[in-house]
Amino acid sequence: MLASITTTWPFLHCSAEHRLQALRLTDVAREELTTTRKAAAIQYQFQECSKELSETVIGCAIEVHRTLGAGLLENTYEKCLAYELSMK
Repeated sequence: MLASITTTWPFLHCSAEHRLQALRLTDVAREELTTTRKAAAIQYQFQECSKELSETVIGCAIEVHRTLGAGLLENTYEKCLAYELSMK
């Protein structure tokens, strides 16, 4: 019976001060884990938004190039791409 208690609460044999310190460390670890999970969720959302934005920009660039063809000055493509993106 005592062995099962010490495995479920390993700090049973420690002083009250040490048990409180262990609980504080556990709370800090829990908060860090929560913060890490929130950061991971934000990073995932950012990646999804970045992916969507990249697809839009590349799609517009391809459309402009298909419409105008090759051989024009970069300034022409830039203005047409800006117009195409503003229409999205």
